[in-house]
Formats: sequence, structure tokens, C-alpha cells
Amino acid sequence: IYSGKKLKLVTSNIRRNSPLCLDSKIHHNNLLNNILAKIEANHAKADDALMLDLNGFVAETNATNIFMIKNGTVFTPFADACLPGITRGLIIKICEENKIPIFEKNISVTEFYNADQVFTTGTMGELAQVIEIDKRQINNTGRLLNTINSYFKVLTETTGEKIIWFFSKYIFLSIITYFFLKVFILFLKGKKIRMIDNLVGFIMNTLFGTIYSIPVIYITIICLIKIFG
Repeated sequence: IYSGKKLKLVTSNIRRNSPLCLDSKIHHNNLLNNILAKIEANHAKADDALMLDLNGFVAETNATNIFMIKNGTVFTPFADACLPGITRGLIIKICEENKIPIFEKNISVTEFYNADQVFTTGTMGELAQVIEIDKRQINNTGRLLNTINSYFKVLTETTGEKIIWFFSKYIFLSIITYFFLKVFILFLKGKKIRMIDNLVGFIMNTLFGTIYSIPVIYITIICLIKIFG
């Protein structure tokens, strides 16, 4: 979401879920507290909200995991009140494989204020540098973040599943099909032919849904093979 952008965060009054309430490690759609935190950030003219757990330690932002660097060591909050994201796990692995000290720990907001560098991780935004928290400038000293980011870029460019180019053809065909059939239906409506109108509407919905379902089915099969293969 924020790829390449330098972020300004503000600490939210809304707390991240505890496992006593609704475990944040479940990837669910019940993210009302994250939405409320984001609204707070919007009103504060910040990019995102820094969310704490019920004990007052930093959990994550409303949309991403968060890391800090201090004296050549990388720290990230325990995944007690946050979703342990895929990119988060990848950064931990990169640091371990390249002998970069990294630890999970309870981290206070004050520690983040005094960090050498702070960054967030997410699938869409990848690694995004944080330059300000609660109007306090982050020092941004050292080059360790750049080093980690370069390792990450190499990994994402050389591994993973490539998106097959012909998916774009299905999307294109679905748009064209939808357009022409919609025009045809409007033409039939002008002639008051209800039976044919309903029939064409059924065909359009079936065809439109089928075209879109093909890439979804393919991705699902690939995921199942990766998990159980």
C-alpha cells in the first residue's frame, strides 16, 4: 500500500485485540478496531495508526507489522496481539540467514521514538520506512534498513509464483462480454421482450462469473498443492 513512501504514524487510543477477546492471529474480516484506529490517524493527518496491546506495548499498525532498528539490532513486537504476517516472517528469516541480530520482544512506544530506524512490512507495501511517530522525528541513522531491503528485493525478484500473463485475457474478455451483452439487454428492454431479456441476463451472469472464476480456481489449486503437495 505504501511501497516507496515514507510514513508518519500516530499512536491510537484503540487497542489491538487480545487473544482473550478475538485472537489477532486469525486472519478474519472483523477488523473494526483497526478501522477506528485508521480513522484516528486520518484525523491526525498521519499515514497510519500505531496500535498498542492491552498492556501498553506496541503491537503493530492498523494495517502492517512494524520493526525497529537500534544499535545494529532489529526488533519486532511479539505476535501476541498482531497478525504474524508473511512479509514479517520473511524479514525475520532474511535477518537470521544473513547474521543480522533480530529479536522479538515487548517494545514500548518510547523505544520506537528513540530507534535508529523504523519500518513497516506488508504484502502490498513491502518495506516502508517510518520517519515520524506522534510528531517525533525518527533518527534514521545507519544503513541496516537499506541492507535488509536489498536482500528482500533480491528474494522477491528470484522466488515465488509468477502471475501467468493470460489471466489478463480473461479479464479483458469478461469486460468486453459484459459490455456487449449489457447493450444487447438494453436494446431488448426497449422492445419490451421480457422473456429474452431474462434469458440473456442469465447467460451474461453465468458467462461473466465463469470467466472470472477460472483464475480463482487456478490460484486455489496452486495453493492446495503448495500446502499438501
